[in-house]
Amino acid sequence: MSCCLCWSPPGCLLPVKWLVLFLYFLRQQLLAPEADVGPPTPRHLPIIGIMGSGTYGHEELAEPLGRWLAAAGFHLLTGGGRGVMEAATRAFTTVPKRSGFAIGIIPCSEYNILEPKSGYPNDFVEIPIMTHLPPVEGSHMLSRNHINALTPAVVIALPGSSGTASEVQHCRAYNTPVCIYSPDGIEAVPGVDPSTVVLCRPPTSCLIMKSTLLLLLYMCVCVCVCVCVCVCVCVCVCVCVCVCVVSKSVGGKIELDLSTT
Repeated sequence: MSCCLCWSPPGCLLPVKWLVLFLYFLRQQLLAPEADVGPPTPRHLPIIGIMGSGTYGHEELAEPLGRWLAAAGFHLLTGGGRGVMEAATRAFTTVPKRSGFAIGIIPCSEYNILEPKSGYPNDFVEIPIMTHLPPVEGSHMLSRNHINALTPAVVIALPGSSGTASEVQHCRAYNTPVCIYSPDGIEAVPGVDPSTVVLCRPPTSCLIMKSTLLLLLYMCVCVCVCVCVCVCVCVCVCVCVCVCVVSKSVGGKIELDLSTT
């Protein structure tokens, strides 16, 4: 399965929303095309994974995405650490009356398998999945990347480094749909083969949409102003006509009175 690159400016979630929903329903149809499971319940909500840098939060991308996933009724799965994982989870947990939970796959300490790695989980993870897996990256069998790629219905990859690239490659190996969401294109996740990426949206898609909406709004305002001006002109004309009619009728009466006298 190829990666899908959702190449959009920060603050514009519409392309990634449609792409995530499309990939989720596509996977459901491929896995169980004839199954009729009905509407999801809190126990069976889809899980969406967000992967990205463990150092930089990229809040302009992660926070709106986390809030949308919570409002849309998904569970959120991350690696439970800092950076993008913390930013997305923090935003996710701020949404009131949500059905989903924030899940974190937690590595163990390098020195004690019974303790989590320092800094894990972050303060916003609601369901920490404590593992015996050390903080190993790549395709090693002790890497958490296997769990991070196998568990979600769809994975959204934000800007990151080699660890994020490894998770993307694992998603491809396990046929988990993955969406790379970044305004920087494929360069946001170094190490991902560009030949495996499908470009889904141009970088100006949201800007074009916003400019179109602004143009429509401007046209509506112009139409309203023109209508108001026309109404005012009509009212003025009617008033002038009425004044003229009244003045003529009064003038005629005065002339009639003078002639009779």
